[in-house]
Amino acid sequence: MVLLSVGIAACREDASPVVSDGTSDGEASCEADVVEPCECDGVAEGTRTCVEGVFGECECPETSACIDGVLAPGEDCDDNNTTPGDGCTAECTFESGTVLYEVDLGEYPNDVEVLSSGRVAVALDDFRVQVISETGAVAAKLEFPPPVGYGHQGSGWVTGLANGDFVVAFSAETGGMAADYWIRIDGEGEVVWADVHYGEGEPRFGLEGLGSHGDALYAAGFVGPEADGQRVVRRYDGAGQVVWETETPGQARSRVVVAATEDEVQFDFIPFTGSETFTRGLFDPDTGALRSAVSMPIGWRDIGDEGAGLLTGMTGGEPGSISLVMMTGPSADELWRVTLPLYSWVTPGSHPNGVSYVGGIVVVEEGQPGGDSLFGIDGAGTVINRHALGDVVGVHVGPDGLLYLEGDRKLIKFAP
Repeated sequence: MVLLSVGIAACREDASPVVSDGTSDGEASCEADVVEPCECDGVAEGTRTCVEGVFGECECPETSACIDGVLAPGEDCDDNNTTPGDGCTAECTFESGTVLYEVDLGEYPNDVEVLSSGRVAVALDDFRVQVISETGAVAAKLEFPPPVGYGHQGSGWVTGLANGDFVVAFSAETGGMAADYWIRIDGEGEVVWADVHYGEGEPRFGLEGLGSHGDALYAAGFVGPEADGQRVVRRYDGAGQVVWETETPGQARSRVVVAATEDEVQFDFIPFTGSETFTRGLFDPDTGALRSAVSMPIGWRDIGDEGAGLLTGMTGGEPGSISLVMMTGPSADELWRVTLPLYSWVTPGSHPNGVSYVGGIVVVEEGQPGGDSLFGIDGAGTVINRHALGDVVGVHVGPDGLLYLEGDRKLIKFAP
């Protein structure tokens, strides 16, 4: 058992007192190995230990104290005050609803990817890329010449790799012909490699979706003419070389959402119009073998690796509202249901523009009269906050747990 010295004077034969934090006439004042609390600059509590009858110096925790004006590990912010409403709480966390930066892109982006480094890669029209730093500064602007004979860009995709690099893929079209332009760029904005896939000779691969895990790239698209070509999924290595290719069911044009882990690659083939279901294919990441293909309701969306299950959206009983239902799967028990206001044009089977899962909170972005709103919903289905925003067309979760919003020709870093 460890005893604490309480600072009570002890009597010797000569009646001169011995206090607990020092000696008198060179004699010991505390028992060996006794530990007592002490203050560290009046902020944190430390300890000091009795050695050879004398207490040593106060040993303080290594972590920097909050509200000291110094940003320490584990702190989101530190503005050296406890004043509410200034974006930083007394616990050195960002206040909910704080805009950390707002970057004017000048146009709506083709695609946005938050990189593992905290930087953001943005694919723009006309074969252009911007890299935004952690503080919102434009770290790099890149512009690539179109492939020979191709002047018009169709679409652009971007996906990040584990080391902070990213790959951007542009489609190029002219006179009924098409090509794909793939570029790997490092986190500083330097080109690692570039490759163009033309329609002549080798059949063109028309990209529909792009994702990654580690240094592996996973893509879905058509090989050959779009009208009668075969849809395939592919794995590429970090140098852009095809590792495997697998034919997939269904030939209708789709928006493909790619999600990959170490053990499985998931492709969601979501029709643009006219369907109440979409196809989810699960593939072996090493061989490309199709493990399963299931039909899913068009409203279902995954909410991320941290999520408790899936989230579906459907119209509620009243015009201009939507019911969000959290479940552990399409046929599992309902966990909670919450109704949010929406534009009156929402149709059955529709889904909010952006659904994210951040620190146990479901964040839903949806259009509202006069501007979009972000709703925060806790694990019990209670709406705990709402933030009115401008036009938001995409929501991305960064490795820092913050939201990166694309819309109104801007990129916004936001604390939910």
